[in-house]
Amino acid sequence: MRNQPHEAGGYRQEADDFVYIEEMASTEEGVLSRRHAVRRDWLAAQGLEPSRLSFLETREDAMAPTIQPGDLLLCETYQHRTEGQIKTGLTPGELPPQDGIYIVRFILDNATNSAIRRLRLDMAGGLISIMEAEDHHIHLSEAKQLERIQIVARVVASWRSL
Repeated sequence: MRNQPHEAGGYRQEADDFVYIEEMASTEEGVLSRRHAVRRDWLAAQGLEPSRLSFLETREDAMAPTIQPGDLLLCETYQHRTEGQIKTGLTPGELPPQDGIYIVRFILDNATNSAIRRLRLDMAGGLISIMEAEDHHIHLSEAKQLERIQIVARVVASWRSL
């Protein structure tokens, strides 16, 4: 890591000590694009690949108090191949590699609904989806139930504005 002396006697970080990660958000005025700086050495220590990361500002309160509206989430996006094309998310029905907080796409009849949920794997090969704010648990264990969800990304860190 390279630090450069600063005129005031302190140190400042060099630009290449950071990775800039995109945040895309839709607003009433259109699409907002911001970049956030994250320390390169912190990402390496977490085993995270910058090209798979994105930021998301949450608007829902289903995970409060853990994640509240306005929190900035750093997410590791999953990808899979279908019919020769690379698509976002795990294959529908594929379970996450570990318990954690995820961006989940629920596949309904003719629509999809995305949400942030805590997911826990059960020992029978199923999945428990938890909305913390309402202490609401949904247990998914049958193959056809699991095929109706797609895990898009894993939340790896969050920041709250004060």
